[in-house]
Amino acid sequence: MARYQVQGPDGAMHIIEGPDGAKPEDIEAFAAQSIPKAASTYGDRLKANTKVLAEDAKNAGAGLVRGAGSIGATILSPVDYAFRKAKEAGLAPEWSIF
Repeated sequence: MARYQVQGPDGAMHIIEGPDGAKPEDIEAFAAQSIPKAASTYGDRLKANTKVLAEDAKNAGAGLVRGAGSIGATILSPVDYAFRKAKEAGLAPEWSIF
């Protein structure tokens, strides 16, 4: 296998491997199919990045909500336990919100 240097559709130089003695047209056609195209305009890149950032923000917000719920349950666990024990002993007030 030979190594060929070609300019891809993204404008960058790439080194690809191909058969010995391949025609330049074949190498260029292979490169055009194998190398992803760059976003054509700044607006396309901005739109793609904005979508990724929106998904990341959505996931972070969902994680914060789940985490806050878990923290609240963990913090209140000893309080719940103490109230149940006090209730079993007849020491809990009747008006409690628990």
